[in-house]
Amino acid sequence: MTPVLTDISNLPQDRLKDMVIAGEQVLECMRVLGNTGDSIVGDVVGDFEEFAVWSHYPKGDVIDRQTHSQFYYHAHPEQQRPGEHGHFHLFLRRDGIPENIQPADIGASNSFDDFKTPMCHMLAIAMNPNGMPIALFTTNRWVTMDPWFNAADTIDLLDSFDVDIAKPSWPVNIWISAMVRLYRPDIEQLLHERDDVMTGAQLKAADNAYNDRSIEITSLLDIDLADRIDTVNAAWAQTNDPGVS
Repeated sequence: MTPVLTDISNLPQDRLKDMVIAGEQVLECMRVLGNTGDSIVGDVVGDFEEFAVWSHYPKGDVIDRQTHSQFYYHAHPEQQRPGEHGHFHLFLRRDGIPENIQPADIGASNSFDDFKTPMCHMLAIAMNPNGMPIALFTTNRWVTMDPWFNAADTIDLLDSFDVDIAKPSWPVNIWISAMVRLYRPDIEQLLHERDDVMTGAQLKAADNAYNDRSIEITSLLDIDLADRIDTVNAAWAQTNDPGVS
């Protein structure tokens, strides 16, 4: 599980432009928070002294009832995730999923009716103690216990993820939505790798691999935010260079 960043040099111009804008939004949100000594993580967690592993932050999650996007932040015990403070889990709720997109056949109960609040889990964003993103990853189904959608369908839903509300933190809501757009090609790659991992695991499993607690993270990509933004801006400049045929 060590994929490299996707080559973005041949992306369509509209996709590259959107990634450039997303990068600007990500930096602006971090800049504004930094002006008051805050960070993306700090604005979600609040009081670090009372921060507790496994608890959801903010309480009740962040839910946009119009776009049906949802996310929360939480942490595992430090020994489980060295170098990570915690991570965001990103979802699209049932009402935001078109009828033509259905949970996958995985040999286990996986219909919308099998879950109290069915959602599509898209990815997670790992953060370091300084409030900077350090990795993107996907998880096995048992981790969030939501319907499992295949990679192609999950990718089709990525554009629907947009937390377009002011509370509880407008900068964080904009930031997390922009991160999905900034890393969109890499998220697609991670989702395809996730499916490959689970297909292979299912072939070898005595029981259903999607319930196998030994398989937790199904794909992972270490990221460097500054490097990604520089790369996106360079690719955009290249496509708009009149000297390039």
